[in-house]
Amino acid sequence: MRETDLAGLAGQSVSAFSRYFRRHTGVPFVQYVNRLRVNLACQLLMSGELSITDICYQVGFNNLSNFNRQFLALKGMSPSRWRGYHQQLNADSAAESPDLLASADAPA
Repeated sequence: MRETDLAGLAGQSVSAFSRYFRRHTGVPFVQYVNRLRVNLACQLLMSGELSITDICYQVGFNNLSNFNRQFLALKGMSPSRWRGYHQQLNADSAAESPDLLASADAPA
């Protein structure tokens, strides 16, 4: 949904809605929506099932370069690097789990 649509539903002009939204959330509408989109993209990146391009369009960005730019600004790394980083964390965690379970089962 666009800001103009929400302003209409609220019975306000776009500028009045924009001021109200920013006053109550602390961020402009577009920035708020981009944060939601990038956070959803992070969830999809962790599943590893979709390509980054597919995720870009699925979360509502219209082009890959804007998606990459917004993702980098919010997460401090590219989507591909973020995916790799979290896959490595999961692999490291899985490798440690058997050791933790074995030590937990050992008598004291």
